[in-house]
Amino acid sequence: MEQRTSKGHALDPEWIEALADILGGPDAYKEAAWFAKRVPSGYIDHNPLIVVGFDAVHVAALELGGQGQPEQDVAKNSSVSAPPVRRGSTFGGIYSLAVPPQALDDLGHFQLRRYGFSSVELSEMVPVFESFGFKVVEVLPTLFQPVESTEKLIHLDDIRLRWADKTQVNFSIDSEADSQRLIDALNAVDRGRCEVDLLNRLVLGAGLHWQQVEIFRAYRQYRLQISKRFSNEELDEALYAFPSVASALVAIFEAKFDPAISSRDEVISNARNQLIHELSLVSDFDHDQILRGYLELIDATVRTSYYLRDSSGQPLPALVLKLAASRLPGGILSHPLLESFVYSPDLEAVHLRAGLVARGGIRWSERIADFRTEVLGLAQAQIKKNAVIVPTGAKGGFVIRDSLDPGPEEVLDAYKTFIRSLLDITDNLIDGHVVTPGGVVAFDGDDHYLVVAADKGTSSFSDIANAISIENGFWLGDAFASGGTHGYDHKAMRITARGAWIAVRRHFEQLEMDVQNDTIKVVGVGDMSGDVFGNGMLQSQSIALVAAFDHRHIFVDPDPDPLISFRERQRLAGLERSSWNDYDRGVLSLGGGVWSRDSKEIPLHPRVRELLGLSAESLSPPELIAAILEASVDLIWFGGIGTYLKDRDESDADIGDPENDLVRITADKVRARVVAEGANLAVTQKARMRYARRGGRINTDFIDNAAGVAISDREVNLKILLDLAIKEQLMDNQGRNSILAEASDEVANGVLRQVDLSLGAITSAVPLSVSELDAFEALIQELVSSNRLDRTGESLPSSEEFARRRENGAGLIRPELAILLSYSKLDLKSALVDDPLVDDPTLLELAHSYFPGSVTQRFAGLISRHALYRQLIATSLAGEIVDRMGIIWARETSAEFNCTLTEVGGAFWASCKVLGATELWLMAENPDLLPGHQTRFTFNQIVANAVNELARIYLRRGETMNPVSVISRDLAPTAAAASSGKLSSWEVVYNAQPVGLLSDALLTPEMSENLANLAKVPRLVEALEVSRSSGRSLDEVMVAFEEVDLVAHSAALSHLLDDVGANGRWMSWQIRGLRDDLANWRVRACDAALAADLSLSPKDAIHNWQAGQSGNLAQVHRLINDAPKYPKDRITLASLALRVLQNAI
Repeated sequence: MEQRTSKGHALDPEWIEALADILGGPDAYKEAAWFAKRVPSGYIDHNPLIVVGFDAVHVAALELGGQGQPEQDVAKNSSVSAPPVRRGSTFGGIYSLAVPPQALDDLGHFQLRRYGFSSVELSEMVPVFESFGFKVVEVLPTLFQPVESTEKLIHLDDIRLRWADKTQVNFSIDSEADSQRLIDALNAVDRGRCEVDLLNRLVLGAGLHWQQVEIFRAYRQYRLQISKRFSNEELDEALYAFPSVASALVAIFEAKFDPAISSRDEVISNARNQLIHELSLVSDFDHDQILRGYLELIDATVRTSYYLRDSSGQPLPALVLKLAASRLPGGILSHPLLESFVYSPDLEAVHLRAGLVARGGIRWSERIADFRTEVLGLAQAQIKKNAVIVPTGAKGGFVIRDSLDPGPEEVLDAYKTFIRSLLDITDNLIDGHVVTPGGVVAFDGDDHYLVVAADKGTSSFSDIANAISIENGFWLGDAFASGGTHGYDHKAMRITARGAWIAVRRHFEQLEMDVQNDTIKVVGVGDMSGDVFGNGMLQSQSIALVAAFDHRHIFVDPDPDPLISFRERQRLAGLERSSWNDYDRGVLSLGGGVWSRDSKEIPLHPRVRELLGLSAESLSPPELIAAILEASVDLIWFGGIGTYLKDRDESDADIGDPENDLVRITADKVRARVVAEGANLAVTQKARMRYARRGGRINTDFIDNAAGVAISDREVNLKILLDLAIKEQLMDNQGRNSILAEASDEVANGVLRQVDLSLGAITSAVPLSVSELDAFEALIQELVSSNRLDRTGESLPSSEEFARRRENGAGLIRPELAILLSYSKLDLKSALVDDPLVDDPTLLELAHSYFPGSVTQRFAGLISRHALYRQLIATSLAGEIVDRMGIIWARETSAEFNCTLTEVGGAFWASCKVLGATELWLMAENPDLLPGHQTRFTFNQIVANAVNELARIYLRRGETMNPVSVISRDLAPTAAAASSGKLSSWEVVYNAQPVGLLSDALLTPEMSENLANLAKVPRLVEALEVSRSSGRSLDEVMVAFEEVDLVAHSAALSHLLDDVGANGRWMSWQIRGLRDDLANWRVRACDAALAADLSLSPKDAIHNWQAGQSGNLAQVHRLINDAPKYPKDRITLASLALRVLQNAI
């Protein structure tokens, strides 16, 4: 045989027969003869016959597979099978890889064969093999010539490999399984499914399939985002240095998430015990820490897409790991409750959620090394912004790996993969039941609420996201991504700009200016084609826009005619596309102009120099922009992307916006009276603080532009409700879309009202924070201790700073109060959402008022079945409490009465209903009824004081706070007393501290009467209590109250408390407590006197009691009369007087 094979192509029949015996099968001789014609000279001399037969099968398979025929084992009956034909790049287009028989030689070299229609560069293959732990010794090429015209030239590369470092990893290829794992992994690399890195050594070193290795790659990339302690190489090295630990870690992962496992706890326990044993053999400290870090992340993982497959049974293009923040390793900054990390060789993405019901935008990030840090910062801002809506904050971001300048299609493809990956592991809601995706094992309970929004780089992707949602059968359908074809277009509705303009109006109201009629000088960032800037600069015809800039141009108009310039801005906004370069130069004032930011230098007219306070005759574009930001104007309107104001202690590197480093200024240089943040991140929090402390008027971006996120949330919740109507066959999709469009104005008005209330709460808190500074600090401390607030991260005052402000009589500033407003709402919402209080039927009213009236009227019966009903109620109630009663009220009341926040919430709601406070507050929102912000402020405070007093009555009784019972008991009799006129003539001492008086000239007769009766209702509720306990009529008790106040000098005692200035939180508690004691005493005294002898009239009963307590009452009178002599001891005298009165019962 050796002599016959050495003749090259002069093959004799015996050799062909020998090859046919190797191939086997009925057509073996024919196949052997065909192959014999293709082998080149010298091939037979260097290859054993069994390898020749192996090559023959693979060459035939490639020939047929390359012609588009189905992948198959060509020699079906042969003893050698061929792998599928692959298409890739590393190994040269159409190819197949195979490990031949006798692959290991005596020198320890390993043989791998590559078959293809084209040659491949060695430089392409070497890095791949090195990543698996090999060194390429040599590559021996062979060409198999075509025999027929239909055949192709086939390249064979005989690749000889050796281990790169035998001492580091104990490689072995002792079985067909080892060979197949290697080939599978090489094919995965070729297809771009797995990376070329040293983790590939685990395929042979740890006996892992490439998909199992992908688990480590995903965790590695996540670790690099959350901690910089270890490098990429160090994280890899620990795994391939200890392959048995790597295998044990995979075993734990699979024990947790393999859906086929039945006795899961036992399997996990066994795998963990094995891992602990393997870890005990690790001697290096860093290696041990790295390996245990992988375990911690596996423990923190609650879901994964690892076991999911596509329609062809292949692994999904990206791996998702969902982690619970509470289980993450110590020291990792992760405020959100849950985060999902998505990994593929082409993509990394993270989605952070602060709660199960959360929403926020998905952005394309270009910060590959630390995109999670970027997303985390935005998520934290989103949490505060979302305090006014149903979901809490969320944020998502993705990066495209190994692409310095990805095109639009790459960005879109990455976005689609990200969205699909998130939905792959998210529960669905089917017929009211939560359904976990097949193949997903969940350790986090039900989790079916997932919504996304547009953000940087994804602004036009809503329809695409919704199409994926619908394709997946996700329960939210096209409510998954707000906006889109059948959603609310923020720009068309002008909603974000309208909300931010309300903030501007409220700022200038405090400055005694009406921005709708008084001319205001404005500079801004953006252009008229933009949503926030363009729509914002059309909110008033009194705007004198003197300068603006965007990324293309600089616009200056030093002395514009407001009306003419308004019309020109309006024209630009109406164009399909526009820039400042389209501005009509003919309407510019003297010296005005539009310049490109690419200009080397810009000449400055004297009018421009006067406007900006400059002496230079020309400036570079960055210098001119900085001068615009420093201009002495009424308003800076931020409507474009970028961060432009920082604190003087912050570096440009701290900001993370290098594109604007040359134009950014420090807050101490801002001369504008008001700053409005229609855009996100225009001003750093420290800069806001600095500017506000200098007297500037500013909120925060999450307050000023809250209308945008609010409209999106209302869209989603409205769609959820209308989808219920569709399922009940009350309407169809077309009808739903019509209702959405028709209700847009109502929805927008509801959002703008919500924004206005938040702004009013901040304004009210400014003076309150001076007198109640201790209470605000206590709120901060409570939020910090419950891990709800990062005091330093939010730039809130330290304890030392509070002490300084206390000494100087200063309070908090608006940016600080804006943060506390958001966190107090979040705090309340969190307490309420799972409490039985939310099920109280009287609270349904809040859900009804949330939706447009036209929708509520048609579908009121469906609202309580809304998937987010509890969240709707909790959010609305929390908002009402904080906006109406103040930032600290709920926490302070809870602390004073040692009760829960939900009990305070129940008392608030019951009090509002009994008092009719909601209707009064709504009345105050009408500027025609109550003109002037100070009038509205005083009116609202009077109502709030009455609510506070009645809520305190309910809370100090200690009864179970059940609003429906309380309202049904107290509302009708109090309303009857008010309508009968009894309250008007009832002379009773108020318990609430006065907040100011309103002139009757400012009120309608109805409003005057309502306010006059309002303060008496809490006394009336106490009278009802006495009526029930004493058996007397309400009229009799009301008379008794008048008499007991008269004989006990209650009015004088109450005024004595009015004159005491609270000095700190504890004194405030004491004063309020003494007022409560006086009210309690009145109830007990009247009850005792009236019940003593039912035959006596109310007056006689009180006089009879008075006669028996003349000594005590005289002492009370003396103590009150001594008050003017001892002004510093008023609170002591009041306490003593109350003690005497209590002894008189």
